[in-house]
Amino acid sequence: MWLGIGIGVYLSYQAYDLYLQGIFAVEEYRVGVDFGGMFGNPNDMSIHLVMFIPIAVVLGLSSSSVLAKIAYGASACIMVYALILTQSRGGFIGLVAVLVLLVWKLFPKRRISALAMAIIIGIGLISIAPGNYSARVLSIFDSSMDVSGSSSQRQELLERSILVTIRNPLGIGLGNFPIVGVRNLQTHNAYTQVGSELGWFALGAYIILLVTPIRCMSRIGHSIGENQARRKDFLWAVGIQAAIVGYMFASFFGSVAYHWYVYFPIAYAVGFDHIINEQDLDPTDSIG
Repeated sequence: MWLGIGIGVYLSYQAYDLYLQGIFAVEEYRVGVDFGGMFGNPNDMSIHLVMFIPIAVVLGLSSSSVLAKIAYGASACIMVYALILTQSRGGFIGLVAVLVLLVWKLFPKRRISALAMAIIIGIGLISIAPGNYSARVLSIFDSSMDVSGSSSQRQELLERSILVTIRNPLGIGLGNFPIVGVRNLQTHNAYTQVGSELGWFALGAYIILLVTPIRCMSRIGHSIGENQARRKDFLWAVGIQAAIVGYMFASFFGSVAYHWYVYFPIAYAVGFDHIINEQDLDPTDSIG
């Protein structure tokens, strides 16, 4: 977890530094870090940030050290700002999903007011965001506002990948979608990436792989309830759950099913589930 947060902070610092220098390597207005590999794509980088922002938040809340709380809180804020600098629409939707889940789980008695405050803060961040970020966010609902034209292109890819999935129950083979896709591009959707290339059964297994740890973390949270002695366990369960939920939403806009992103929080969930079981909390559902 700490390594994932550390990588997120380092990437965020580099993104901020490139922004200050006016270096926009992607589409001439988006920051792309000079790190190589998957993080060179701002959309993929945003998925990493989406997953580790809630992890940083819950580690800060669960820590008894004031310095640790400040460090984790600052890390979360830095990663949120870097996510804005990537101008990733998928990252934005993933962040919204994370914030909604955190508010819903952490403020059970003040959900409406907390959600209202989160919405106000979100609107404020969008309004003061650099560049044309607000226009990119609005292009989610109105493709005519997308100056790059990538919105309509991804819509076309989504429709093609759904069609390929329906027509090929066993899939067309790992990595083969560009052959039948639009302009030799990937699906830009993790679900149709798995469905079109690996088939219906693999898609079902992929969804189960994502949903099962979320349900397990939710059951752990319910079994703990308002037991303050186990508040730290509750926070960790919520953080892991939020990380996977954030990925599920953000990955709807990226061909990242074969990357390692979500498999780390899934591993966290499996390990945490076994730890809780050994503590005799006896949640009704178990991953392992």
